[in-house]
Amino acid sequence: NRRIEIWKHLWGMIMKKPVFGHGPYKEYFYENELYSESEYFMIAWRYGFVGLFLFLIFFIYPIKMASKFVHTEMGMNLLLVTVFLAVSCSANNPFTHKTIIVLYGMTIGLFLNFRRTLLKKEEIKKEMDD
Repeated sequence: NRRIEIWKHLWGMIMKKPVFGHGPYKEYFYENELYSESEYFMIAWRYGFVGLFLFLIFFIYPIKMASKFVHTEMGMNLLLVTVFLAVSCSANNPFTHKTIIVLYGMTIGLFLNFRRTLLKKEEIKKEMDD
């Protein structure tokens, strides 16, 4: 399978510069007619394990936030979209498409607005009860 061959090739290169990677060197992929087929391999190749760790936080933090509000529609939406993108990144490069980045940002923004509104309502209710 071509995808697995590319991943093995990229993994060997990642191991040569594991901490900070090779940088955003797009020409390497164009010159060698490669397509990473995995956002995780691409991030690790470009920015090393430091960059990959920061990229994973991009998923972990929204999942953590959404899990506290999973009983709500907005919490469930954020959780499902984040998990979907995290899984999709294993065999695709969804964040190379501007539309997906914008939609994910909007999903996070809508959730944060919902959470803020809900917390304010609970704070007002608590003040009224006191």
